[in-house]
Order: sequence, then structure tokens, then C-alpha cells
Amino acid sequence: MIQRIQSVYFALSGVIILLLFVVNIAVFSVATGYNVSLNALGISPADAIEKLSINVKTLSLTITTIFSGTLSLVALFLYKNRSVQMRLARINIVLIGTIIAQSVLISEDIYKQIAALGYEKGYFIGFVLPVIAIILTALALRGVKKDEDLVKSMDRIR
Repeated sequence: MIQRIQSVYFALSGVIILLLFVVNIAVFSVATGYNVSLNALGISPADAIEKLSINVKTLSLTITTIFSGTLSLVALFLYKNRSVQMRLARINIVLIGTIIAQSVLISEDIYKQIAALGYEKGYFIGFVLPVIAIILTALALRGVKKDEDLVKSMDRIR
């Protein structure tokens, strides 16, 4: 059933992960006012890569974010197959952990390349969103497991 609380957790987790495409993960600023930001789509403004000679690949972050957000939403609609839903939730927790690691590594790499130019680094809400998504996915996994245990206990009673 879509009315279950874990369905809400899966939906929120998917939406939060997909929000990484519009919310900044990190922003690098200099006193002159020129800002460079990082989100799941990459570095913006687009001319910053050439202007500051930034050599960072963000395609893996984009692909992982798409895959994780889609996986949460797919798990939402697999409510009749709880074992697959639990497996997808576990895989998604690993993917979200990968998003966090990639965000840290990419932002640190960018900062190392432009720190000499006087840029300062600041993390934004996009850095916290994957942590919230992991918590929501873990809560959904717990809810699915409770449902599975309840169904198994009812089978024993019959």
C-alpha cells in the first residue's frame, strides 16, 4: 500500500536526493565577489572551469545522484515485493554514502586548485541533504522489515 509510512520515507528520500541538482553543495568565494558553486550537475558558472583552470570531473556525482534518486522512487512503488524493496533500500544507503564521499572529495579537490587565488570554501544545505536522505531511507527500511516480520508472524499463526 502506498499509505504506509515507509512509502512517505522513500518519497521524501527521493525528492531530497533529486534536490541536489538545484541546491548548492559548496560555494567558493573570493573578496572580489566572484563565486563558484558546486551542485550535482557540476560547477557553475560554466565559464569558471576555463577562467580558473579547474580540472575536476563531476559526472560520477551526477550519475550517482540520478541513480539514487530514481532508486528511492522505484522502491516506493515496489510495495508488494518487500524483499526487493529492502534490497533496494540497502543499495540506496550505499549510493547515498557514495554521494557524500564524492561531494567531499570533489569540493576538496576544487578548493585545492583555487585556494592560491584567495578563494574561501563554504558548505551549504546540499551537503546535509544526503545525510537526511540516509536517515529517511533507513527509517523506510525499518518499516519494510516490520511489515515483513508481521506478515511472517501471521503466516505462522495460520
